[in-house]
Amino acid sequence: MKIKYHYSTEENIVFVYPEGSLYLADIIEYLNAIMENPDIKPGFIELVDFSKVEDFQFSFKSALKLPKIFTNLKEKKQHAATLLVGNNELRFGMARMFTSILDNYITICPVCSLEEAKEKIIDIRKTSNLDS
Repeated sequence: MKIKYHYSTEENIVFVYPEGSLYLADIIEYLNAIMENPDIKPGFIELVDFSKVEDFQFSFKSALKLPKIFTNLKEKKQHAATLLVGNNELRFGMARMFTSILDNYITICPVCSLEEAKEKIIDIRKTSNLDS
């Protein structure tokens, strides 16, 4: 799997690290892996860092497969939110594309830095009454 992730049980956050060329098949494989991971507790927050992604090898149209998968993830794991860190124009633009596709299905937020993501996580937990 080209997408690596680390789950922090203390923070209930899945830290996601895609690298190189990102394909839709990689995203689907990763999502299925976390859906089946028994260690990930309900209400987790997903923090995706796009900083090592060089290019995105899928179209907007093909990405329309994602809402169904994220809906399943939310139902199975009570997925609380996804934050997408895009540290340049391309990566932030892709984060916004994901947001436009998934916004009606999950809580999703594009941010420009890990610092901004940490602030958003605090806000999400306050408004959702999620324990950290």
